[in-house]
Amino acid sequence: MSARVAAARIHDLHHVATGFGTDFAGEGEISAWELRRGLRGLGLYVGAIVISVAALGLFVAPRRTLRAWIASGEGHHNLFAREIADYDGMLNMNIAQLREQLHIPSGGIATERGLHAAAPRR
Repeated sequence: MSARVAAARIHDLHHVATGFGTDFAGEGEISAWELRRGLRGLGLYVGAIVISVAALGLFVAPRRTLRAWIASGEGHHNLFAREIADYDGMLNMNIAQLREQLHIPSGGIATERGLHAAAPRR
């Protein structure tokens, strides 16, 4: 599995744990959250994407992106810091356990949530 595919899988788990949406504003929020928590383990290419999308978030939803940065908390990690081999183990966690591992409140972080245009609707 390529590093980009592994990073995308972890990024999706971050969406689940935080509650940030998948629209442009939500991607800006999650990228700001990931950036503040650290990009260790990501290559230059994927790290540049995270930084770029966080910057896009400042353009499309500046307050939400800044709130996500602040909510990430000082000194906490994200799942990029874990071994990619542990991905299956992370999938076996429930959301409460995942949030606990990441020091995220039990209700998540997101205050607003939007989905991208192609996302399935209920």
